[in-house]
Amino acid sequence: MVEFPFKMDSEIELFLTFPFHLGLNIYPISSIKRKEIFLKISQKLNQVDSKFRWSCKEFNEDNHIPSLVRKNKVCFLLGESIQNEELSIWLQESNKYRDLIQINSVEESVWYLDWGLGSVDFKIKINIKNFNHLGQLLEFGEFIHHNLRDKGKMIFYREWENIAVPLIKDLLVEYQKHQYLEKSSFEFSGKLNGYGINLIVKSNEFSSIQLSEAEFNLMIKSFIGRAINKDEDYTAFSDVLSIAEGYDGQFAAFNGSISDIERTINRVRWLWRLITLYWSNLSILSEILSNRVINRLALKDKELTEDLKKLRKEHLAVYLFLFETNPTNLCDDALDMRIYKGVWVAWQTDNLTNEIKEQLEFLKTYFSESINLLTSEMQDKINWILFILNILTFSTVIATIISTFDVENKIIPPLFRILLISIGTIVFTLLSVIFLIKGYYKYKK
Repeated sequence: MVEFPFKMDSEIELFLTFPFHLGLNIYPISSIKRKEIFLKISQKLNQVDSKFRWSCKEFNEDNHIPSLVRKNKVCFLLGESIQNEELSIWLQESNKYRDLIQINSVEESVWYLDWGLGSVDFKIKINIKNFNHLGQLLEFGEFIHHNLRDKGKMIFYREWENIAVPLIKDLLVEYQKHQYLEKSSFEFSGKLNGYGINLIVKSNEFSSIQLSEAEFNLMIKSFIGRAINKDEDYTAFSDVLSIAEGYDGQFAAFNGSISDIERTINRVRWLWRLITLYWSNLSILSEILSNRVINRLALKDKELTEDLKKLRKEHLAVYLFLFETNPTNLCDDALDMRIYKGVWVAWQTDNLTNEIKEQLEFLKTYFSESINLLTSEMQDKINWILFILNILTFSTVIATIISTFDVENKIIPPLFRILLISIGTIVFTLLSVIFLIKGYYKYKK
């Protein structure tokens, strides 16, 4: 519980997350195979990439990731930058807020989880020089975000061809062996539009900075972009004193006097990482599904048949993704729900998922109607073939009857024989058509 004056450590952390997509459709894979594949890929990446140290990390208690993800994923790929000092110096030199904020250190890391989705994360340790300007922390975070994203300073994005492309190729090779992956129809790869700006502070009895309730609330309000709700944002957890989220950013205050508080901080980072990753993918899925509807209208029959097969598989993948991202399914306890669902609600994620579900329902209807149309067209062709076969059958039967009475072809002249066969075939065909028409109208009545 938050107590005032609020004692806060002088060093605080900006935690930035930038989701990316590799342009791959990845379907569920067994945990055993997943670990085997990720180990191979991490070894290959270390051979071609000198900017990151890659490893396959198993989920354990230190990761504090929700059990749904931990059990289904088992492990993840982690790339840790070995050029953090260079990036830290550049940010310090380009920092236009240097009179207010001092940048102490920067850590860049790449996390690849699943579904073709990953995240580039930055842990930026800073010191506040002037606490009269706490309201500028979000502005500083946005400044860092734009500098990293737009000026090519993210090593992973800058080295996309040298790092991400080999990763894509390795995933394609290893996953295709087990038929768990195919090239995405999304037709893009790279940075997703969403990103997360999160602020982490710690408090203990020895903290050097003291904030009044008004100053504390102003710091949070200016960072997340909404007014404080004490009943929700001041938590009753012993290790997490305050959690607040808004459309602009997220804030968390931790009890620094707890010896293993870093485990709880890592847990919160994981939840922020997941919701940012999932939301970014959901936001673009809606647009992609709309484009898929438009593109299908121009498909020819053969292309449509192939596309329908792919659509069925993609539907399954999207439904599984929606299940995994849902707060009720993902979160293990009250803290998980408070953090994850808090951001889910603040970012109006229900609107996204409902829109996707509506598009899926439309595509499902479209799928069924297309199947019916193709089946009907095929049935029409089959009916014509059967009709022709019936005509040939009539002709054969009549010819056989005539041959029975005129074995030596002496009674009935050849031309008259042909005429009889033709007339008989036409008569029987007309009778068949009449019976079919009568049956059709009887069925309609």
